[in-house]
Amino acid sequence: MAPPGPDAELARLRAGNEQQRQALSGRAVIDQALGMIMAMAPCSRDDAWAFLVRVSQHSNTKLRAVCEALVATTDGTPLPREVARTLDPLRAAARTPKPKPEPSP
Repeated sequence: MAPPGPDAELARLRAGNEQQRQALSGRAVIDQALGMIMAMAPCSRDDAWAFLVRVSQHSNTKLRAVCEALVATTDGTPLPREVARTLDPLRAAARTPKPKPEPSP
């Protein structure tokens, strides 16, 4: 089998560049959504990540789509119904203060 020609190599490189561009743009929106959750909760980055993962799983929506929808709310775009339905109880649970442990005698 002959090695791929320059046109095939160029097409492969372009496809790889497009995948990298999409990955970076997806990462940016995920980071923005993490920052929003961390500011609203307040919570750690790990807790914000776990929160977004739960919303994604419970709403059966890809994580990136959840993050895009959350970031879009800054422009006044409402959340998709399924994401909002899942997000509301989780937000309420996150706001509920956790009981402090009793001091040991």
